Amino acid sequence: MKLPSALIIFYFVFLTSYCYANTATDLTDTCIKGVGNYAEACYSLGEMYSKGKKVPQDFHKAAESYSISCKGFNEIACYRLGTMYDTEIGVKKDHQLAAVLYFIACNANVSDACYNLGFMYESGNVINQDYFKAARLFSKACNGGNELACDNLASMYEKGQGVKQDYAKAKLLYRKACNKIVNNFALLTTSAGKQVNNCLLVVSH
Repeated sequence: MKLPSALIIFYFVFLTSYCYANTATDLTDTCIKGVGNYAEACYSLGEMYSKGKKVPQDFHKAAESYSISCKGFNEIACYRLGTMYDTEIGVKKDHQLAAVLYFIACNANVSDACYNLGFMYESGNVINQDYFKAARLFSKACNGGNELACDNLASMYEKGQGVKQDYAKAKLLYRKACNKIVNNFALLTTSAGKQVNNCLLVVSH
């Protein structure tokens, strides 16, 4: 007996939704009870709520889940929570707390957290401006694969901010940032305009 295709699709959607619901329920149960690998469960739950994947998008619940996970020593969750406090998504804006969370995550080698904290030190808008600390954080983030950090560090070497002025190092870092962008074509958007221009500058010399 062959089932109609429409019925097959119905059963597939129903079973998929049922499994997803159970997954969210199981993760919530583990996260709230704080048993087993609860920190990972809370992080996964935070990702689901943040992206609206398998559950309705809810930034407030995402922040709560990331917070529990961060307290359970999941540093990536600390970084995610930091970005939420930094941009006022799901929580009240708190740049100081965001900086602390970035610091925790950066110490665990979360390169994006190092970049964000470095940007705070470079701009001086949230915490006291410190080019030396910014350069160190950009260097760590760049070595960890963050192309924006490579680009910012190159600019600091070019201008002699926080580091000794060194045009050769600046060019190498611009090239490193350029290579990372080229290797990830998805980054070639309007927001990456500065990095694209630097790529063109490096390639032309």
